[in-house]
Amino acid sequence: MPTLPHSYVIGGWITSSLLVSLPAFAGPGFTESLDAAWLHSPEANEPQQLQHALQQRPSDWLAAQPSVNVGYATGNQASAIASEWQAGVSASVYLPAAARTNQALNSLEQQQISHNISAQRWQWSGRLQDWWWQWQTLNVNQQRLQQQASALDQQLQWLEVMIRQGERPAADRLPLQQSRQAIETSLLQLAMERQQQAARFQQWTGLTELPDNWSFRQSPEQTIDQHPLLQMESANRDSAQLQQQLQQHSRMTPEFSLGLRHVAAVDQLPSADLVEAGIRVPFGSTGYRERRDAIRQITSSERALLDQRQTLERERSALAAYLPNLQTQASHLQELGKQASAQYQSQYQAWKNGTLPGLQWLQVQDSIWQLQQQADEAQLRYSRAISDWNQLQGVIPQ
Repeated sequence: MPTLPHSYVIGGWITSSLLVSLPAFAGPGFTESLDAAWLHSPEANEPQQLQHALQQRPSDWLAAQPSVNVGYATGNQASAIASEWQAGVSASVYLPAAARTNQALNSLEQQQISHNISAQRWQWSGRLQDWWWQWQTLNVNQQRLQQQASALDQQLQWLEVMIRQGERPAADRLPLQQSRQAIETSLLQLAMERQQQAARFQQWTGLTELPDNWSFRQSPEQTIDQHPLLQMESANRDSAQLQQQLQQHSRMTPEFSLGLRHVAAVDQLPSADLVEAGIRVPFGSTGYRERRDAIRQITSSERALLDQRQTLERERSALAAYLPNLQTQASHLQELGKQASAQYQSQYQAWKNGTLPGLQWLQVQDSIWQLQQQADEAQLRYSRAISDWNQLQGVIPQ
């Protein structure tokens, strides 16, 4: 009998690894899918809107947008009261310390937009990688069940010939038929799950083709402070601190006003045009509630940053210790699967020759198939753990 590639059925023999034998179709790459998912998400519109809002903000020296004041008062000739109108502008101008703080805050807000984009794309990267490994698991299970079904069909066809020739009792087909129907039920369930998973990808990305060639290499360990989530939380903390400083420095922010007043003629008095200038300086401290809220905002942002850092450190450490064990388990199960597959043909031949009872043959066959499935599942767990490791490093696959 000619030797076929290990992804094919040979007399009912299934190989121990299907991960390398899945069909490779031309589909969207990971970066293309990530860009498509990002553009289809509501978060994609946020940066442009925030950029526009930043462009509309007042100068770093202004506490608020300047205002225009226009007024008119009627006169009374009998009482010798002249009518008058006035127009002017006023603006609250930060003192130097507050202006520097406001400038730093405006610059930080620009960085926050960038950090938020990085964090949101990182989250989408994780969603797509999780989707991919669920999709791969479904594909591997489907192909294995299809190969098992094909093996049982071959065995049933051979058994039918033996039954017609009177060499095997008709009852021998019942266990095989039962196993075949159980596989058919599992295939129907898998088909529904694959359809749902495919729809999820298409809803996320708007792409019609499904990917089938993503691969992820293990990234070197990265500095934890460069993780997108920590950069975002760190910027939020810095923003809270700067806002508190701005609140403190702006307690005596002066408001300057400049205007023109026109007084109409009345009785024997001629009309007059007057220039008015003024300054208004508030005094006293910020209210308790404002200071309390600022302090609580700083504490909350520091807690969020600390919790996120500790979570990443804990998960990084655990996965670093776990990865070698996963790799060892995957290699061990792969070798056991190969050994079991090597015994398959002799056991299959013994069943055909009648020296191995039918029920015992089904037990042997099921044990071999279970080992092969465990080998594939272990390889998938290890590959998925590499994706998890890259996510914890803050790395987005290219």
